[in-house]
Amino acid sequence: MPAAEFDLCIVGRGESRRGRLIWCHGPLVGVVTDQADVSAVVSIETARLVRKLKADRTVLAQRLLQISEPR
Repeated sequence: MPAAEFDLCIVGRGESRRGRLIWCHGPLVGVVTDQADVSAVVSIETARLVRKLKADRTVLAQRLLQISEPR
């Protein structure tokens, strides 16, 4: 049986990876994924949190400037 390649979507984490079937036994399968770009993969939830934290940081920096200006 040739190794079937496919895109594996991990819905709960908002991730997608390239996968390859390495064995199959009834309803069970063994899959290996491409790990080359794993460090570049960020879940949707993490990306949203980072975006929110950056916006919060900007607001706080602006507020700090306002309260630290001489009157």
